[in-house]
Amino acid sequence: MTQASQHGDKVTRLIHYCHGNRSQAEDLFQHLIAEKAMSIELPEGRVTLTPEEHDEFVARFSAEVEPTIWISKRLKN
Repeated sequence: MTQASQHGDKVTRLIHYCHGNRSQAEDLFQHLIAEKAMSIELPEGRVTLTPEEHDEFVARFSAEVEPTIWISKRLKN
């Protein structure tokens, strides 16, 4: 497995976790992005990100998860 695909696997796992539930996505946002943490405890175990993986998570969260959060909030109102 290449270094890039290993990085993507962790980030993809976190993004998938975010898509599972808006509350989970907001928790991950708070911990990994707002608090700039490099690791988080998930039900399956601890995930620790490198700086590159963290940057990828931030970019993918903004592109893939945030838009769905705002859409669901607008639909509620």
